[in-house]
Amino acid sequence: MKKEYPLYTIAIFLFSAILSCNKQVPVTQEINFAPKGDTVYEQAQKAIYSDALFARQILEEAMQTRPVQDSVDWYILYNLYVKTFLTTSEFDTILPLCRKVEQFCARQKILTPYHYYLLADASNNIGNRYAITSMNDSALKYFKQMLSYGRQTHNSEVLLTGYTNLADVYVRSGRYDQGAWYYRQILYIADSIDLPEPELINIYTGLGQTYSELRDFDLSHYYFNLAYKLFDQMDINRKFVYCTNHGNVYFFEKKYPEALDLFKKGYELVKPSPEYVYAQNVCMLNIGAIYLLMGQLDSAQYYLDQSYSYFEKIGNSSALYHAQTQIFELALRKGNIADATTPQHDR
Repeated sequence: MKKEYPLYTIAIFLFSAILSCNKQVPVTQEINFAPKGDTVYEQAQKAIYSDALFARQILEEAMQTRPVQDSVDWYILYNLYVKTFLTTSEFDTILPLCRKVEQFCARQKILTPYHYYLLADASNNIGNRYAITSMNDSALKYFKQMLSYGRQTHNSEVLLTGYTNLADVYVRSGRYDQGAWYYRQILYIADSIDLPEPELINIYTGLGQTYSELRDFDLSHYYFNLAYKLFDQMDINRKFVYCTNHGNVYFFEKKYPEALDLFKKGYELVKPSPEYVYAQNVCMLNIGAIYLLMGQLDSAQYYLDQSYSYFEKIGNSSALYHAQTQIFELALRKGNIADATTPQHDR
């Protein structure tokens, strides 16, 4: 196999938007933006990674019965509604939906931290739309914008999300020094606010990924093992990210059975949920690559063909190139010289 990665990091984080304008209202104390006592918001937030379609449904129903004009609370629900399209891989809808938040904030004479929170949350949704499809330059643009708005919210959790997303994209772009710098900022904030253990999961997995890229496997396993201690507290998305990224460490160490076990574990987590079709195909691409390395060619063929068809359909060039590379290698291993020199879509 020529290509070094059997996969790439996939993660969907939790906060932010676009545009700046008008005056800022100064605030000196930290604000909690999550609407307390709003059962719809709490239900949807809890369900968004386990049953995104249910979360979308109850949010839609709530937004139809609540006043929309100049209502920050309505747009907090709306941003969560937009996030459901990320988890169901409906990426083309994200930008036009987020413009509505931008337009709402542009109509305000004065921007409060609540408006900056809405803008940050929308920018984060757009950034994740690009990050998930490996368009890293665009993802960085919107995550930086999210962080700029986030600084106006006076909320440490928003800043943590901004730093985490930037660190993740920098690491996946090969700019490990930048990624490490943002992770140091994350640890500083986490220590200063005594962040609860479950909120450390993204930090641990991010550090594990960074040290994996630097080929410091001992430190990488150290941080992934810290994350694993919190496995039962992870939602499906975080469990998937953990299995995918820790499996990659074993791949680099050429410990293929251990890598395969983690990739399969990640696949079993997302397999029952149709809205996790993107994650399912990332898993199949990784599983196919490992089967190829282990000489189990028929199994490799099945998983690689499945994942190639999906990534071709959604136009993910990075994943598509990687899948095609594996398929060429597989054809050579099987002695099919014609297939090895013919692009998959031309067969």
